[in-house]
Amino acid sequence: MPRRSWIVAVAVAGGLGAASGGGAWAGAWPMAAGERQAILTLDYSTAQTAFDGQGVLLPTPPRRRLQTTLFVEDGLTSRTTLELKLGADQTRSTFDSQSGLSPAIALRQLLFQRGADVVSLSLGVARTSLGDPLAHGARTLGEARLFWGHGFVWRGRRLFSDLQLAERLADDGRQEQDVDVTLGVQAAHRLTLLVQGFAGAASGGPLVERAGDRWATCQISLLRRLGPWGVQLGGRTIVAGREIPREQGFILALWRRF
Repeated sequence: MPRRSWIVAVAVAGGLGAASGGGAWAGAWPMAAGERQAILTLDYSTAQTAFDGQGVLLPTPPRRRLQTTLFVEDGLTSRTTLELKLGADQTRSTFDSQSGLSPAIALRQLLFQRGADVVSLSLGVARTSLGDPLAHGARTLGEARLFWGHGFVWRGRRLFSDLQLAERLADDGRQEQDVDVTLGVQAAHRLTLLVQGFAGAASGGPLVERAGDRWATCQISLLRRLGPWGVQLGGRTIVAGREIPREQGFILALWRRF
């Protein structure tokens, strides 16, 4: 597979960004006109500790969280990609249980492409779920996300990097800033290692402490391509933060290109 097509096949795996990570994310490379890709992700995590306002880990009642997400990308033109997402989120602890749906829609526009570098911008609207402990309840938010993707070869292996900067504004005044980084390495034929970091900060809103929320998540997974299909399996953990549970879990995602 040519280098550019390999990068697009792996990196175009979208979704409006999520603080906790997950099996799908929005890459800088556009879908080809008329092509579509769907990703169904199962994300299961548990937490028995949480970061307080000073970033110190404290014991908490056990918590379990299950997220199921369907993400679809549609190449409207060679430069414009439509992103659609529907997530179902359920969180259970010793004392309560919360669940909800989180729909999202966005348009990603290719701004610049030269050689191995790609720059894109997406604008979208999403609804967070009551079952998401990082969202502090259901709210509508708008998001602007800037992407920079770069493909290269190192010691005979194909690699790509993807850097994203996002600004979100919720209808209750909560503001979020995200920085997401992905490194993809072609470990073997049709097998890609993905090393990802998701970090962010939030402030404002009626339920956010003065110090504001912080989070930093590490995720490592393997993606196996099987023709138009793909299977992704990996693990993730929140390694640092403020005012959030320390989630640890695994992801399983099924990809299909059309």
